[in-house]
Amino acid sequence: MRDWSAERLAAAAGARLAGGARGQGGPTAVVIDSRRVAPGDLFVALAGERTDGGVFVADALAAGAWGVLARDDHLEALRDGGGDGVLLACAAREWRRELGAAVVAITGSAGKTSTKDILAALLAPSLATVASPRNDNTEIGLPLAILGAPAGTQALVLELAMRGAGQIAELTAICEPQEGGEVAVLESDGDSVLVALGERRLAIEPGFRSAHLLSDLCAALAAARALGVVVADGPLEVAFSGLRGELLSLPGGVLVINDCYNANPMSMRAALDELARTAAGRRVAVLGDMLELGTGAERGYHHELGEQARAAGVALLVTVGERAAWAGESFGGGEHLHAADAPAAAALLAPRLRDGDTVLVKGSRGVALEAVAEALAGR
Repeated sequence: MRDWSAERLAAAAGARLAGGARGQGGPTAVVIDSRRVAPGDLFVALAGERTDGGVFVADALAAGAWGVLARDDHLEALRDGGGDGVLLACAAREWRRELGAAVVAITGSAGKTSTKDILAALLAPSLATVASPRNDNTEIGLPLAILGAPAGTQALVLELAMRGAGQIAELTAICEPQEGGEVAVLESDGDSVLVALGERRLAIEPGFRSAHLLSDLCAALAAARALGVVVADGPLEVAFSGLRGELLSLPGGVLVINDCYNANPMSMRAALDELARTAAGRRVAVLGDMLELGTGAERGYHHELGEQARAAGVALLVTVGERAAWAGESFGGGEHLHAADAPAAAALLAPRLRDGDTVLVKGSRGVALEAVAEALAGR
């Protein structure tokens, strides 16, 4: 957006230019946190549940912001629920059209971020590729991801999350993804993966072996083919987003699988299946609440989680949070401990670890179970 004038940006966002220099170049980046404003940034003042971004307009300008995008009726917007995010969405859609990049939108119940990371790695050798940072996948995060793509971007790999009915339609209207796709068939062969994609066979050597990641690889390969990208045989290294299956090796041969960015019934099952498949020693699971499951479904899903932990051969289960306690009720396997929060879980678990244990740490983002992995790493 560096080439956009203030007039152009205002028109794209459905706003009016209230003042400042006309005809100058555009911003270098877009931010929504006034504390992170750097000279040349565009500060978008959003009305949040706790903080009104309009309060910090003067601070952003004092920090050297290129400009500010805000509502005239900001205080009124706070009373009626807002709508200032529409400005951000409109600007993002216009910038997406200006880029003319191929756009892949990835959504689903589980595996969105990993598939996004894998696809970005597949496309990068052939196209100037930008992927959603972290998992910026909401009505605010998605526009920021698009606006963060520099001129010259040839492929945008974007993650879309649904927190309510109609939200995927809302997000696709912003990013306008390509259409098309194809099915890939994958089989493991030693240290490589053989893939039949259309009439061509690939021999890929990924730096990961988890079954659910190999499934994500299939989806990413199909998307790459839909964009006309020819993937080369050989090694494939992927820089996965943080807290997703990170492996921490501790003294005594203890291995911690730090997979605590988020959790739902599908991803929990996949993680437990992987624990059962790969753990050489005793299987330990620290499982936190699965949030945002919907009223009436929480208890049943957490009961199933306890049964899955037992089926996976978990010898020590530590449940964390009010909902996860229901998993302990149905576990009926080895030892079960319960903790109210992550620090308490770490205190319970640390003295009970044995040499050679493999520890899965997984829960919804709100439980912040990374504190368990960090505590174990420092024990």
